[in-house]
Amino acid sequence: MSLLGLFTGCKSQNTDGDSPNKKTKKEIKMPQSKLLRVEYNYSGMMMEPFYNIELYRNEEGKGPQLKFETQRQEYSFEVSDTLFDAARRIIEEEKMYEYGVSYELAFDIQVLDGYAWRFYARFENKEENIDSRGHQVSPDGNGLNRMRQLLYDAAEKCMEKAHPQQP
Repeated sequence: MSLLGLFTGCKSQNTDGDSPNKKTKKEIKMPQSKLLRVEYNYSGMMMEPFYNIELYRNEEGKGPQLKFETQRQEYSFEVSDTLFDAARRIIEEEKMYEYGVSYELAFDIQVLDGYAWRFYARFENKEENIDSRGHQVSPDGNGLNRMRQLLYDAAEKCMEKAHPQQP
């Protein structure tokens, strides 16, 4: 068996098996309450341009905020509510609400060039929240990549507005 087949064919999803409120896949539905917060983080051997990204609705009356770090500095910008609409659409289209709690390799192996990720979405109805993470393994589909791209593009636009390049 090739190494590629070994890594792609042997992943596991660990869900919270001890939880009395554990839902079966048929019971899991797209959250209906208002999306209040989205957090995305990815770390690997190469430094990401943006990290510790949070999109949240400000409780102090300001508009939605996008907070992130880049080059070891933290930034926060007011953004359009349409960013929440786009994030919600990705969650629904990619069925990110079905993500398990944890994703890991199915066997014990030391990975030197590994990666880790975390995705969190908070809704008004806290029972609908999504909190998922993984090491060396990601869920099926393109949800994480699409969410990453959405948030990175928004962060990049915020930085361009804050620091326009001189001609």
